[in-house]
Amino acid sequence: MPILTGHSKQFILDLVLGFVATPTGPADFAETVWRVLQHGAILMASTTFSGPVTSTAGFVGAVTGNVTGNVTGNVTGNVTGSVDASAGTLEVAQYTVLTVPSAATVGQIIVVTDATSAGTGTICFSNGSDWIDVYTGVAVA
Repeated sequence: MPILTGHSKQFILDLVLGFVATPTGPADFAETVWRVLQHGAILMASTTFSGPVTSTAGFVGAVTGNVTGNVTGNVTGNVTGSVDASAGTLEVAQYTVLTVPSAATVGQIIVVTDATSAGTGTICFSNGSDWIDVYTGVAVA
């Protein structure tokens, strides 16, 4: 295992803090890798990839750009843009008339399982104050 000298330690600190763009040689690179492994963290600046990116532990933070392919797992947060579920299904949260959440956010979509007089479900959207049945145009709760 390499031993970090005073100069190398300063180089690593500068690299981590962003004062040095890239390691200047093989020795500096090896020490950089060793330091990263020692602390168990990798700090990355904004990076553009030309190929696919694979994550085995998920992504944290905003994902911008297009996501192509299957999403296995949950998407927590807002989706701005369109979702194409033409090759599969889109699962929408289900509630009863008594358990619907606040309709304060315009454009949300839910299924209300007992919204009709026949006791069957219907798709509803929020108009900002009520959950509106997409078939009848009437508030369900």
